[in-house]
Amino acid sequence: MRVLGYAAILLFDAPREHMLLLKRSNDKKLYPGRLSGIGGKLEQDETPLQCLMREVREEAPQIDWDAIAVTHRLTLRDIWEGEEHRMDWYTGTLNRPPEDLSSEEGELVWQSTVSLPPVAEWTPSAYVVTAHLLAHPDAAAASAMLDDSGTLPFMRFTR
Repeated sequence: MRVLGYAAILLFDAPREHMLLLKRSNDKKLYPGRLSGIGGKLEQDETPLQCLMREVREEAPQIDWDAIAVTHRLTLRDIWEGEEHRMDWYTGTLNRPPEDLSSEEGELVWQSTVSLPPVAEWTPSAYVVTAHLLAHPDAAAASAMLDDSGTLPFMRFTR
């Protein structure tokens, strides 16, 4: 079975009151105008962390990657049309938020961690991961819900 890999990050301000999300451009084929983490598809021979570093530099070059403490939080896994899709999710803290919120992939937006927009405004995986991580902010609590392979059981979404 072919495995397709993806990586994304949720970036928080230092007090964790807001997170920086990507509002996908309206001309995107998949989930136009929806909120997501910053990230994308793994290229050949690329690890999830290497992919994430590349994607952050491409989609949000104003963010200083070297100043972010990055933590792998969980992996979503789904089988769809005979392919396994694995998405590694990370979190990080921005000590100095960027002033420029432009992105070639859409627009970077600050979102309160207290009140989330309706589920219809998110990509499915971003909503599931964000809700899970905000409900279980420490790594031990978030990890307690993972299966033996370190994966959060994935919900079936209508694509």
